Amino acid sequence: MDKSAKFQNRHFVVVRRFNKPAGGDMGNLNDGLFLVKCRDDGRYYIEKRLMPRDIMNGHALYEYQALKHVIKHPNILSVVACDLDKRRAYGSIWMEYCSLGALDMVIARYRERRAYIPEPFIWSVFGAISVALCYLYTGVDVELEVGNRQTIPPVRGSSSWDKVYHRDIKPGNIFLTEYSTSGEVYPKPILGDFGCAALQSDINRGRRGIAASRFSPAFEPPENRSGTGAYKATSDIYQLGLVIHCMARNLVVPDQNARGDRPVGGPYTSELNYLVRKCIDYDYSRRPHPSELPHLIDVASQRADSQIRRSLAPLPRWALP
Repeated sequence: MDKSAKFQNRHFVVVRRFNKPAGGDMGNLNDGLFLVKCRDDGRYYIEKRLMPRDIMNGHALYEYQALKHVIKHPNILSVVACDLDKRRAYGSIWMEYCSLGALDMVIARYRERRAYIPEPFIWSVFGAISVALCYLYTGVDVELEVGNRQTIPPVRGSSSWDKVYHRDIKPGNIFLTEYSTSGEVYPKPILGDFGCAALQSDINRGRRGIAASRFSPAFEPPENRSGTGAYKATSDIYQLGLVIHCMARNLVVPDQNARGDRPVGGPYTSELNYLVRKCIDYDYSRRPHPSELPHLIDVASQRADSQIRRSLAPLPRWALP
């Protein structure tokens, strides 16, 4: 029997397989990515077919549980369906389709042209993913907390919220899609690929050590290198800081400049350099907390606004699929 036949779902029709996707980390943590069309609503989604070993050892279930836990946030990839068959060791997760690919391809295209990514777009990604991380850790969507304030406030999460640690933030796991509202200059950044994610409740029960060695080594936080799997509230912040460093320097992985005083380089404002430097501090206790980073980014970007407004323009056509 055709291997793909056992993955067929009556709600989705496979359109094509992503052999060379527009960015994103195919990695070794899935058995294929497919563009599918839903029979019910006519919309397109991504089907991630799961590795048999991950279904059998429970890794796939943890990924689905993490995605389901944060399903309603606009800057986090939403899951629409899941089908896991542990007895026959196959299954799939169906997720939101981001039509503009992933951030790593944007970086690659700017690198090819030896051009600088505009600072307003970097702030856009920095802010959007910080808001996503704040939600993962506190359960609060800070953009809903703004109200009549001029800036995003620091937030305090509920003690009952089951914290989520993403643990694999890198350019290939940040996706881009068109904004649903008019007037937005840049694509909407969305945090995806929760294959290494862990819920606090699972960590407390000792059920989530399996993913500790599966994220990208180049983005590994210093506190995790002890081999104990130590992962802190600010470890995801460290990885986000390295993503912004890579955007500014047109890098696939961080380089030695990440340890300097200007991790994003001379073409960018001191405000951006300072905040990225704080995020990638070697000492996790000195980094911004997820609950306060959106506020810090909002304030810093407003200070930098007068310097960067001249470069506020849509990304060129060659930068996106």
